[in-house]
Amino acid sequence: MAGKLFNPKNQLLTPAELQDILQCSDNLPQTLHFRNLDLYQTAFTHKSYTWERHQEQFRSLGGFVPPGCVPLQSNSNKELEWIGDAVLQLVVAELLLERYPDLGNESGIGKLTQMRIAVVTNKAFGLVAQDLAFDELLLIDCNLEHNNGGRKNLELLGDCFEAFVGALYRDLGVDACRTWLAEVLRDSMDAAAVSCGVYRRQAAGSNVG
Repeated sequence: MAGKLFNPKNQLLTPAELQDILQCSDNLPQTLHFRNLDLYQTAFTHKSYTWERHQEQFRSLGGFVPPGCVPLQSNSNKELEWIGDAVLQLVVAELLLERYPDLGNESGIGKLTQMRIAVVTNKAFGLVAQDLAFDELLLIDCNLEHNNGGRKNLELLGDCFEAFVGALYRDLGVDACRTWLAEVLRDSMDAAAVSCGVYRRQAAGSNVG
């Protein structure tokens, strides 16, 4: 029974892995350092791998955790996901306006809104999380591991990305979120711009006429 509950593929986020995520690009400042590791570990914890979800089964095992397996976690990432969603809506809107200042007028706001909607989607976040190898750090139970694409499921990864941003906000504040997101969402923002008929000549710092 323990084998069906505990997932041997799970691994708990380490300080080194977290710092690698925060420094995933040479364009990010070396001063971006986390303070509270627990927050980020919770961000990677799906509700399927919490003690509350499996308390009866866990008790029937006498609290036994198989060797090499991550223990069930106290909290899931749902609260952090909710916070991260709100932070992303705000920060992406600000970043788009900063990146495409020519659209900051009555006629351009509609384009900015379309671009924000394109960037702030679960699938888009899932793809970014995939690039950051978030799938390797997800804590999920065995049932989820073997169904609906398991840890490669983009919806699952998108939720995790939002939770990670929520953790970053709680740990280091909105300015750190802006700095990190400006880099990791750069390609997503530019792709959204092109899909909405906006090109780099309208972006800040562009020399294209």
